[in-house]
Amino acid sequence: MTTSESPKPKRILIGLRDIAGYGSALKRGFDEIGQPAEFLDLGGSRFDYSRSGGSAFVRTLSSGIGSIGRLFNGNFALRFAWMSVLQPAIGLLLLPYALARFDAFVLLSGSNFFYFLELPLMRLCGKKVIHVYLGSDSRPAYLNGYVTGPLASRRRVFASSALALVQKANVRFVETFATATLNTPPQALFHARPFVNLFRVGLPIEIPRDEPSSAGKRPVTILHAPSKALPKRSAEIERLVEEARAEGFDVRFVRIENQPNHEVLRALRDCDLVIDEVYSDTPLSKFATEAAARGRPALVGGYYATEIGKDLPAEAIPPSFFCAPETLKETLFAILREPESRARKGEAARAYVARHWADSVVARKFLSVFAGAFDRNWIVDPKRMTYVRGCGLSEAEASRNLRLLLRGLGAWAMWMGHHPHLESELVALSRKFPEASDR
Repeated sequence: MTTSESPKPKRILIGLRDIAGYGSALKRGFDEIGQPAEFLDLGGSRFDYSRSGGSAFVRTLSSGIGSIGRLFNGNFALRFAWMSVLQPAIGLLLLPYALARFDAFVLLSGSNFFYFLELPLMRLCGKKVIHVYLGSDSRPAYLNGYVTGPLASRRRVFASSALALVQKANVRFVETFATATLNTPPQALFHARPFVNLFRVGLPIEIPRDEPSSAGKRPVTILHAPSKALPKRSAEIERLVEEARAEGFDVRFVRIENQPNHEVLRALRDCDLVIDEVYSDTPLSKFATEAAARGRPALVGGYYATEIGKDLPAEAIPPSFFCAPETLKETLFAILREPESRARKGEAARAYVARHWADSVVARKFLSVFAGAFDRNWIVDPKRMTYVRGCGLSEAEASRNLRLLLRGLGAWAMWMGHHPHLESELVALSRKFPEASDR
C-alpha cells in the first residue's frame, strides 16, 4: 500500500458494479466536492441503487450493459457466466478507453476489467487504484453463511474451500499492485499486507432532512429488509418479534424482501427501529446506515460486537444496538421498554453518519487515501487481527464447517498459512462444539 503524498487525481473512474449503492453514492460525493469522477456500473443489480454515471457515454454503457446483466440474475449458473466470462470480456474491450481517460480508479467488491490482470498495467502507466472490499468478495467462503448456508453439506463446504483459494489469490494479487486496499478487519483474513480500515472511511450515504423522532409512538414499528432471508435469519427475527408481542409489547412488524432500494427508503420513513440480522460482522450495514441517516436505530446481532473494540476506539465505532447473538432477545426487550434509549441511539447514529459517512465526507477521505495523506490510525496490520467467527453463521455452524474441512482435507484447506495465529484460532473454533450435527 502506497503512503507517500501525491497530487489530487484529475479524473476518477468508479466501478465496475454498484454493491449496496456504494458506487453511486461515492460518485455523488465527488460531485458535491467538485472532483471530476464517473461511475461505470456493469453489474446489473436488481436493487436499483444507481442514479448517476457521468458522461453520456458512461451512462449509456451502464444502462445498456447493466440491462443485459440483469437478464443473468435468474439463477447462480447464469450469474456466474455473466460475472466470470461475459463481464471480463466487456471489461477488456473497455480497458483502453479507461486507461486513456482516467488517472485514478476506485474498484468495488471484486470489480476488475479482466481478471485483475489490468492492475500491473495500470501501475506501469502511473494510474492510482483503490480497491474496496465489501463483504463476500474477501470474507473466507467457509465462514460465510451467504455462501455455505447453515448446516451445509460436506460437498458444499469443500467447494467453499476452493472458492476461498480464489478469494485469497485475488486479494493477494490486488494488494500487491493497488495503491491502497480498503476492508473491514472481520472479513480481511486473507490480507497479508496492511490495509485501510473501511470503518474509518465509511459507507457513503445521503443525509436527508430531519425526520421526526418516533420516541413514545405506539405501536412500535419494526422494519426488517433482508436481501437474503436465510443468512440474515429472517425467520428467527420474526420469532423474536412474536415473543415480544407475547410479552405484551405493542409492536408492528414489517418485512420487505427483494424490493428496489426506493421501496426500502420509503419504509424507513415509517418505522421506529430496524432489525438487520442475527450473525453480522458489522454494526452498520448499508441498510442500517440508511436507517441511521434517518435517525432510526438498528438492532444488529453478531459475534464481532464483543471484539470490535480491539479494532476501533469507542468514538469511531458506528452507533447501533450491536450485540452478541445470544443477547438479541434481551436487547430488543430493553429497547422496547425504554423508548428514550431508542431515540438517543437514533440521534447518535444520525449524527455519526452525518459527520463521518456523508457522501462528500467519504469522497474527501478517498482523495486523502489517493494522496497518501490520511491518518495512519486508519491502517490495519493483519498480524494483529483476531476475529475468525465469520458472518451469517452461528458459532456452532462455523465450527462445523471448519471441522468438516479439517477432517476431510486438512488445515491447508483453510488457506490461512500466512497467518499462523488466525489458523490456530480457526482450529480452536473447530473443536469448540459437539459433533452431533456432522454429516
